[in-house]
Amino acid sequence: MTNTRLNFFGILAFASLLTFSSCDDEESTRPEDNKLIYEVYMDPQGTTLNSGRVAASEIIFTSGTLNLEEVDFEAESSNTEIEIESNTKTSVNLITGESTPELPQVSLGEGIYNELELGLKLDGSSENTAFILEGTFTDSENNSVPFKFLFNEYLEIELEAEGQFTFDGTGLVEIELFPYLWFNQIDPLAFESASRNQDGEIIISKDQNLDLFQTISDSFKTNVFTDSEVKLEIEVED
Repeated sequence: MTNTRLNFFGILAFASLLTFSSCDDEESTRPEDNKLIYEVYMDPQGTTLNSGRVAASEIIFTSGTLNLEEVDFEAESSNTEIEIESNTKTSVNLITGESTPELPQVSLGEGIYNELELGLKLDGSSENTAFILEGTFTDSENNSVPFKFLFNEYLEIELEAEGQFTFDGTGLVEIELFPYLWFNQIDPLAFESASRNQDGEIIISKDQNLDLFQTISDSFKTNVFTDSEVKLEIEVED
């Protein structure tokens, strides 16, 4: 297996990492020949919130959903330019990486490419919540309290790889999010004092627990890709 590393830049993606690799792992999920697909998923690892005023509290993530309204893809070589735009609304299960409907595959001819761009537009319409993150918070009495973070804004994420890569097989772009990094600087008192609904759940949105929502959403928008790993794996038939 060989690896080529390229810098990945974007609106929310300064200094993220794109890794290209060639391998022949037949058991991995792969697209069709000369096709490129992409998956978005999250690391469900939790985090511990610390404060000198209250006991440390644990955050555990149980589910995540990303709703997209558009996916754009561009690739350019010395003699070819490919532009794909999908306006199909897609819901991505961030635990499994599965999307409904499936994110489109891109036909990519063999060759040396000088540019690769990927755009994701979150669907902040009234019909959908762009990003939903659910989990549990352990309060000072050691009770497990469910919470739900609802981010309902239009947000466009544009990523661009800088450098050359050779495509001569099939490719899988994997984008992994690490939500625990967006939460680990939060004072546990913010969760402890948050209002709960009639079911005892903490809803974090523009309409409920606004201060906590603003803290998490600012971290999400600033760090969603700088705190993430982006990898393109290329398989070459032997």
